Amino acid sequence: MKTWFITGASRGFGARIAEKALARGDCVVATARKPGTVTSRLGTARNLLILPLDVNDPRQAAAIVERAERILRHKGPNSLQSLTAGEPIPADCLGH
Repeated sequence: MKTWFITGASRGFGARIAEKALARGDCVVATARKPGTVTSRLGTARNLLILPLDVNDPRQAAAIVERAERILRHKGPNSLQSLTAGEPIPADCLGH
């Protein structure tokens, strides 16, 4: 069983991957700015942990890193799969 750490799990690819991982029986740590949106989409389950995370908030980001480190210490270094979901940035916005 894997443990997935997914940011942006309230919609889009983050939510879809969380759904698939949960369906496989994997553990999912799902984060979003508004945790209620994740609960609305994914529901509740023993293998689902929903946490608030605004990546622009240094305190929330530090708390999430600390939580991930605890998971790694408890389950071992190969147990955590990380996925970061977010908004795509068009190439023309990057000067390309």
